[in-house]
This record gives sequence, structure tokens and C-alpha cells, in this order.
Amino acid sequence: MIDDWTLLPTEQALLAGSQEANRLGLAVMLKAFQYEGRFPARTRDVPQAAVEFVSRQVGVEVTQFERYDWRGRSSSTHRALIREFCGYRAFAEADVPPLVDWMCEHALPREERQDLLKLKALALDHLRDSRIEPPTHAQLERHLASAERTFETKLCGLVFSRLDPARVQALDDLLRATVADEDEPEADRTSLIHSLRTDSRRPGLESVEQQIAKLGRLRAVGLPRGLFEGVPIGVQRR
Repeated sequence: MIDDWTLLPTEQALLAGSQEANRLGLAVMLKAFQYEGRFPARTRDVPQAAVEFVSRQVGVEVTQFERYDWRGRSSSTHRALIREFCGYRAFAEADVPPLVDWMCEHALPREERQDLLKLKALALDHLRDSRIEPPTHAQLERHLASAERTFETKLCGLVFSRLDPARVQALDDLLRATVADEDEPEADRTSLIHSLRTDSRRPGLESVEQQIAKLGRLRAVGLPRGLFEGVPIGVQRR
């Protein structure tokens, strides 16, 4: 609490001219922004203990915090004042491509599972290091989804570029719905790749021979060596 929510003399000076709820609201927003790299959106976003700690420093009753107008003109002025004081700027549309590029290069290749919460944390840390106030949670999630699509499209394009027409045709044949599921004869016709991936439910020599035949069919596609060179190992494990 002392390390993260203590107002320094220069920060106390920033409060000059503000009274009661606005004074406490500005002080709390300043320390919350320094702590999290983004502004709280409402009263309950700030721990009560932190509000009480700050209120004692600015000499304002803690109950005044409930009266702070988060959407009013004063609040907007406070945000601009805090950004300037902390050396930040608001996220702009022009920041979207650099953020997507950074996620594609530094975040997404390292993740074996595309955990949204973890990706958001990485993006927020990056924006904080760049001294950029992040967009809203909904906007950030849209940008992360765009980054994931861009990353996957580039990887698929890289892999596809290494396949000659014969290999492409062989893979297309595996995906074409031309065979019935061997373990479910009455089922609708399905793709060969689905049949090749299906484990036999009948143990015995015949089953082993079937699996060997499937492996041979897959190897017959003749995928080139180095097909996945440059594809992060974490992505290959997905």
C-alpha cells in the first residue's frame, strides 16, 4: 500500500485547486493509473483500502469518493492531466497495426494455447512499456482477435508456399468426402483424413494392419522436409 498508493510531493501539487470529491477522485485515479497503467472505470474498480489510504493523505473524507463523477467534464480533464503528468497518451486507431504486429512477433508465437486472459496481459504490459493508455477491454479483445487471424494467416501462407502442386492436390484428396467411416459403416460419407485419424475399435492383427496402411497412406502424400521450419514449436503443439 505504501509503495503503490503514497502521493509524492509533486503529485500532491497536481491536486491544487481541486476540492472534496474531485480532489480525492483525481488522487485515486492518478495512483490507480500509475499502478495498473489504465484508468478505473468506476468506484468499485478501486480497492476500498486504497481509497481510504489516499483519502487520509489528501484530507478528504473517504465517503466523498462515492460522489466522484466518472463521466463528467472534471473526470475527462483529470484523465488528460494524468496522462500528461505520467508521459502517456491515449490509444489511437494508428496504434492498432503496430499492436497487431507486436502480438504476431512477440506474443502469439510463444503461446501453446491462445489464452485470452494471458494475451490481454501481454498486450497491456506492452502498451504500458510504450506509455500508451490501452483501449477499452472490448476494443482490446477485437484487436487481439485481429492479431490471431493475422498470425494464423501468415503461418498458413508460409507453410502453403512450400508445397508444390502435386502435394497440394494430395492434401485436397485427403479432405474430399469420398470414403465411409470404417468403424461406422452406416455413417454418412466423410473425408479420407477423418478416416485416417480414426482409431480402430477392434483390437487384433487386422487392426494393426489397418493402422499401418493408414500411416502408409499419409506418408504417400510426401510432405517436404522443413515444411514447418520457422513455425514456433508452441504453435506446432496446438
